[in-house]
Amino acid sequence: MTQRIFFGHHKCASSWMSRIFYSIQKRTGLTISYGASSDMELVIVPNASFDWLEKVSTDYKGVHLVRDPRDVIISGYFSHRNTHRIRDWENLAKHRKVLQEVDFNEGLFLEMEFSTYFLMEHMYRWNYQNPKVLELKFEEVTKLDYDFTEIFQFLDLHTPEKTLNTKKYLNKLNNKNLWVGRYSNIGLNDTEITEIIEENSFKKLSKGRKQGAEDTTNHYRKGISGEWKTCFTDEHVAHFKEKFGGLVEKLGYTWG
Repeated sequence: MTQRIFFGHHKCASSWMSRIFYSIQKRTGLTISYGASSDMELVIVPNASFDWLEKVSTDYKGVHLVRDPRDVIISGYFSHRNTHRIRDWENLAKHRKVLQEVDFNEGLFLEMEFSTYFLMEHMYRWNYQNPKVLELKFEEVTKLDYDFTEIFQFLDLHTPEKTLNTKKYLNKLNNKNLWVGRYSNIGLNDTEITEIIEENSFKKLSKGRKQGAEDTTNHYRKGISGEWKTCFTDEHVAHFKEKFGGLVEKLGYTWG
């Protein structure tokens, strides 16, 4: 069994890509897990680390999504200040309280401190030369004209033919041990892929807003790239370079 895995990072559109994987599951009946699993056909790892790869089987293909780390800071600031679920994340509760007491400029410095672990332990240490993983950038996949066929082809989930509903339902019965047959290599055609992307578009998830239209109370706040250029002061830039030296360049971004 080949596992198809999404490797994500905090504030790098992991919620969005997770929804796409769940849409794939609905159309194929493949088993799915949110978090580490060695026996599921689809696996979502929202906070992937280099060490996490030791937990997966050797038979896998994955997609890994990164984002400009400077925009991760901007997104993290608004999310951690306003919308991200706290649940039992005690450090986030403390961080939010402080963010709501300081101005935006000070908040960005605090966010850099808070996000250090996600940026350096997860994104910096990642192996970007793994042939089993398709490397993706937030800035590319969120463009309106991005062709998602590339992702489905890499994961061996693309086919010219439409998936038969019978196969999907038999897979679901198999998941419940009510059927012995299993269809593990179901593919999706171009029409089905388009449907998945449209039902998970920014406009759909943000309840009608276009990319760029901001709502700071919504998890899908703005959906654009390059915000750091208008939000970072010279002091923010200097502090980021000192704290995260080499990260921007390692991920393929520039300061231009």
